[in-house]
Amino acid sequence: MAGARLTLTIGLLPEDQIAISAAGWDAHLQMLEAAVAGVPLSFPVARFKESRGQFEEAFSDAKL
Repeated sequence: MAGARLTLTIGLLPEDQIAISAAGWDAHLQMLEAAVAGVPLSFPVARFKESRGQFEEAFSDAKL
């Protein structure tokens, strides 16, 4: 059985970059999922913008 292991590592970011980074991870992981399924997908700008807004709201409520 063939397989692959993907290890993702992210360090601590300045507070003003957390939401945009999290939204970027979300969008890129969607692209990875599509690539594994053999489906071409351009960067999902709408998903990125929606996720960024949600992460900004979530992180603004959290005490970092």
